Amino acid sequence: MGRELVLRHRYPVLFTPTFKLVQRLLAAKQELRLESELKRLDRFAAVILDDIGYVQQDRQEMEVLFTFLAERYERRSVLISSNLVFSNGTRFSRTR
Repeated sequence: MGRELVLRHRYPVLFTPTFKLVQRLLAAKQELRLESELKRLDRFAAVILDDIGYVQQDRQEMEVLFTFLAERYERRSVLISSNLVFSNGTRFSRTR
């Protein structure tokens, strides 16, 4: 899908492992430049987060990931991939 967005529609797309994006956002937060980093990421029409299941579920990591997703909500696209098996009791929740 990302390939189609780039080649056919010429949209700027970022494909990144989720843990790398989280580390990037954590570093920006520690350096008090999270807002500018989020603006930099906003230039991409779509961000593809690969392997969301590899993100540690500590509070700081979840907080920056949620902030990123909330900033893009209803404005830009986010595609998420995961190797988690849903039948193993994995839960994803959606809030409004």
